[in-house]
Amino acid sequence: MNLSHPYSFASLLAVWRECRASKGAYKSDEELIVMTMKKLVYCVLFSVLALFIVQNMGLVTVSFLVWEFTLPRAVILGVTFSLGALAGFGVVEIRHHQKTVKSVNL
Repeated sequence: MNLSHPYSFASLLAVWRECRASKGAYKSDEELIVMTMKKLVYCVLFSVLALFIVQNMGLVTVSFLVWEFTLPRAVILGVTFSLGALAGFGVVEIRHHQKTVKSVNL
């Protein structure tokens, strides 16, 4: 491995490829690039989430029927998002199950 600069992208990619090839983790350069891009996207999303949490630390009071909660805004938004995602996932699973049952009964 004789490359021009020891810290160039090509040299780092070559070292990464050799390391992963010895473990048999990736079959091609394209797969390696896709996995690296996924990791980069995850890091960016995590950074945005951390920034969102830091910027939304103000306390908010939520009243529901007889209960009253005082929590950071980021927590309330996270719980609301999670409940919505869970409900959406449930609807998709119910529809998938109905289609599966319908196709089995035909």
